Amino acid sequence: MRTLIVDDEPLARRRLSQLLAALPDVDLVGSASDGSEALRLSREHRPQLMLLDVEMPGTDGFDVVEALAAEPAGHAPLIIFTTAFSKFAVQAFDCGAVDFLTKPLRRQRLDLALERARRSLVAREADGRLAALHAQVDELRRDRDSAGSKADPLWIPQGGQLVRVMPEEIDRIDAEGEYVRLHVDGQNVLHRMSLTQMLEEIGDDGMLRVHRSHAVHHRVIRALTRNSWGGPVLLLEDDRQVPVGRKFVPQVKAALGLEG
Repeated sequence: MRTLIVDDEPLARRRLSQLLAALPDVDLVGSASDGSEALRLSREHRPQLMLLDVEMPGTDGFDVVEALAAEPAGHAPLIIFTTAFSKFAVQAFDCGAVDFLTKPLRRQRLDLALERARRSLVAREADGRLAALHAQVDELRRDRDSAGSKADPLWIPQGGQLVRVMPEEIDRIDAEGEYVRLHVDGQNVLHRMSLTQMLEEIGDDGMLRVHRSHAVHHRVIRALTRNSWGGPVLLLEDDRQVPVGRKFVPQVKAALGLEG
C-alpha cells in the first residue's frame, strides 16, 4: 500500500514513519511538510493512501483535498486525516475520509485505520471517497475552526536545553513535590511548577484533574473502576492505574458521561 505522510511537525512525521516501517504491506513513498509539497509528491508517486494533517500553515489538509479532487479519475488516494482536536474528529468522521486519527497517534488506533484503508482499496473506493470528502470540505473547515486553534507549545528546560511539549499531546500529569511530571507518548518531562499552575497554563483541552496529585487526559482513560481496597481508580490505555480523589469523583463521572 503506497503511502504518503503529510504533516508540518517533524516529530509527528518521524513518529508515523517509525510506526509504518514495521508494517510489511506499507510502502512509504514520501513525507511532506506542507500541502504544496504533498501535492507535488502525490503527482510524482501516486500514493494509494495519504495520512494528512488537517492543521498546517499555508496549504492545509482541506486545501489538499480540494486540489486532489481536481485530478483525473483513478489517481485519487484514500485519505486518513490526523488532527489534534478529538471533538472535531468525532464530528467529521461521517464523510469520505477513511478515518480521523487524533494526535498523539496510537499504534492500535493507526492499525485499525490502516485496515479500513486496505478494505477500501480492495473495493476500489478511492475516487468515490475523495468526491464525498471534497463535497464536505467547507463543513469540515467550519468544524475545525470552531474547535479552536492549537495551544502554544511549552518550552521546558531539560539538561541545558529547551524541550518543546505540545499541550494537546500530554497524556497525564503527576505532581512530585515542587515539580510536575508530564507524560507524553510514553516519555516524561519534569518541570518545576505546581499541578494547579500547569493546568492553568495548558487550559481546558480534555485534561481532567482527578486527584490532588494527578491529572489525566480523557483520551487515555479506558475505565473507571476500583482497586483492591475499594477505592476509585482510572484504568488507562497503558494498563496503569491512577487514583481518583473522593472529592473529584463527581466531576470525573460527569466528564466521562457516567450517571450517579
